[in-house]
Amino acid sequence: MAKPKIRCGVAGVGSLGQHHARIYATLPGAELAGIYETSDARAAEMCAQHGCRRFATIDELGAACDAVSIVVPTDRHAEVALPLLAKGCHLLIEKPLCASVEEAERVLAAAQAHR
Repeated sequence: MAKPKIRCGVAGVGSLGQHHARIYATLPGAELAGIYETSDARAAEMCAQHGCRRFATIDELGAACDAVSIVVPTDRHAEVALPLLAKGCHLLIEKPLCASVEEAERVLAAAQAHR
């Protein structure tokens, strides 16, 4: 029986996030479930390129994914990470983790609480 693929998503598909999407789309054990992107033009380009879906909200992305790369501006890392952790997603957060120590502590506490 084939092992199920890990459903992956990317929040933010700019100059760095596009590489996360490309890799998930080609990784044998992964499936690019979709992206969250605020730019309509960029979202359309990435979805066409990788045959994936654009999610309208972070919550929708989290509900469809096992793991998500967070590749939005650093000052939005906590805002994006916290609802995804609450949905039980595993996260890869581009560095730096957060814009402040306080935000990083909140993300760490949420990650520990949601295992």
